[in-house]
Amino acid sequence: MPLCRFQLFPQSPFATPLRSDTITGMLLNLIALRDGESRLKECVASFETDSPEFLLSSAFPQNTLPMPCLPLPKRSAMAQGQCGPELITRISAFKKFRNQRFIPLKHWKKCKDSLSLAGLFSLFEKDSEHSPIESQTQTMSHVSIDRETQRAIDGLLYTTTETFYPQGTALDLYARTKNPEELESLLNDLGRWGYGKRASTGKGQFSVTRDQDFDAKALESEGTHQLCLSVLSAQDMSGIEGTFQTFLKHGRVGSACADGQAFKKPFLAIKEGAVLSSSPCGSPVLRNLHHDERLVHVTAQLSFPCTLATGVSHA
Repeated sequence: MPLCRFQLFPQSPFATPLRSDTITGMLLNLIALRDGESRLKECVASFETDSPEFLLSSAFPQNTLPMPCLPLPKRSAMAQGQCGPELITRISAFKKFRNQRFIPLKHWKKCKDSLSLAGLFSLFEKDSEHSPIESQTQTMSHVSIDRETQRAIDGLLYTTTETFYPQGTALDLYARTKNPEELESLLNDLGRWGYGKRASTGKGQFSVTRDQDFDAKALESEGTHQLCLSVLSAQDMSGIEGTFQTFLKHGRVGSACADGQAFKKPFLAIKEGAVLSSSPCGSPVLRNLHHDERLVHVTAQLSFPCTLATGVSHA
């Protein structure tokens, strides 16, 4: 499917991270509300075929990609003949590089056909002024309300974590779809309705435009591996090979299907930035996460091809 890129412009704080599986789930929820359950089933079924309705990345700061999860370079390669204070300075710079969550898109284009941490670090040293606009996370305190009396409950507070973006921030969302106009319309509806938790209080609002200047050909190539830009999981995780980090993912039922239990069972997922030589064998449509068997969680993968540098391996 053709690759395109959308730009998201946050209009309010976010209480839920803009991750691929959550965005996909909320778009499917909108499809159910707009077009009915039969259309929803058709879309979900498409993710188990070679022609899914759409594939999404998570949202990243403009012109960046997630830091690839790659094997650490050997100490001799890092030293480059240096010793003493020069070596200590270089190691300190490498630690700063490893703390970066994202890499510039231009660095990826230069390294994707011979990918290694050493190569990315070399570009980082030469372009140390690059600093993507980062969000700020704050913990907010709230008063609990008694639903019967509509009054504050004395002494009962709770906290939420909210993400704030500087004014003018643009986020990149990559997508593969045969119908970018319909996907853009759905994303705009989601931005107006509000994304994620506390949307009813104005959180999670954004505007969307399709990036008409995006050059997909610069990212499409042959490769032995894939850089995963999405939250990845599968009904059967066997067959996966590469370097990646895992985390425990919690899902929530969409408003179109909510009936009783609002939460799904947690499941193991792989973070964005995984570098894979083969993907899981199982379906990206996760089942048996809720007592209602109709409810699923879609973790379809969008990735960019790459080839590891000589001497770099997952072993």
